[in-house]
Amino acid sequence: MLRKAKTELLEFKWKTNGITEDCGVYAMRHMETYMGTKVNDWKGDLTNKSSKSFQLLCAKFITAMVYSNENKVVDYMMRTATSHLEEARKKGPVDVEKMVADFPKP
Repeated sequence: MLRKAKTELLEFKWKTNGITEDCGVYAMRHMETYMGTKVNDWKGDLTNKSSKSFQLLCAKFITAMVYSNENKVVDYMMRTATSHLEEARKKGPVDVEKMVADFPKP
C-alpha cells in the first residue's frame, strides 16, 4: 500500500542540509504537533537547531526516554550521570549552562 502512495517533499523553515544527528528530535516533534490537518494548514513550531526552543525539546525528549517505564537501564544511567556530576563538582562549582554550551557540537 505504501509503495503505491504518492509522496511529496515539503520545505520547512527548520530544514537543515546534511545534519542528521538530530532528526529524531524533529521526527518526535512532528508526531506531537501534527493532528491530521492538511499539510498547508499545519503550523509546525520548530526552528533551527541552534535555538533555545530546540534545546528545550532535546531536554524534554531525553527526560521522557530516561524515565520511561521501557528504559531497562535507567539505574545505570542515573549512576553514571551522578558519577560525572560528582567528578565535575570536585573541580569547583558546576555551571550547567556552561557544560551545555561547551558540549561538543556535531
